[in-house]
Amino acid sequence: MASTQSSNWRDELEQRAPARWSIRFIQNHNLQLPNHRWGFALYRTVYAPAVSDEDFAKILERIKKIVAFIFSRERLLRNHSLDPEPDVIAAETFHLVVFEDQTLNGASLVDVQDRFKKYMRDGIEGSSLDIGNPVCLVVDSVSAKSILEAPEPSVENDRYGPTAARIRLVDAGDGDESDDEEESDEESDKDPWDGLMETHVSTLPDLYNNVVTLMQTEEERRPRKTTAGGLPLYVSL
Repeated sequence: MASTQSSNWRDELEQRAPARWSIRFIQNHNLQLPNHRWGFALYRTVYAPAVSDEDFAKILERIKKIVAFIFSRERLLRNHSLDPEPDVIAAETFHLVVFEDQTLNGASLVDVQDRFKKYMRDGIEGSSLDIGNPVCLVVDSVSAKSILEAPEPSVENDRYGPTAARIRLVDAGDGDESDDEEESDEESDKDPWDGLMETHVSTLPDLYNNVVTLMQTEEERRPRKTTAGGLPLYVSL
């Protein structure tokens, strides 16, 4: 029976738009192929005594656990008989390129943005993941507290509720701005956006898909809602 299920979901992988989210995600990013992964750069800007290395390891594991749950949520809610393999593949190919050193201790989001822009421009020799999107994650004191105190992911818990885990984001921009370009009247009337925002950890697969697959522009990535903490909140389409 297991082999039949496996065959069925891989047949669906060949369809133009698979209905199941995890299969569609695998298709969008070719994750069924060897050595294909997806993910984000992540900058750690809070260290001991505020956040120990042990706590930071828990944060990384919690992020991965929430992402894994998001892929399995559809199956757990609607049809437990579905083959879990595509959910596992989508989750296990998630990877974070973590930047952590004491020079980042207390760094602001703007500081991280400057570093990330340099990374996007120059890259790092030997990096284990070629970051193909202009948005990175930041674990600062606010993100750390939110992720550590958030309830375990489950179908009963609201993945977007006030206690759901949130993480800070930095947008490096599209890299095609020109000082010589004149702004249109419509553009000049818009409030400036600095590329700093946050999102629910459960939104990370959607964020990656929107930026990499749908190729959202910097303006399209711009959040429309501001959280109580003052940062714009990125939500899915």
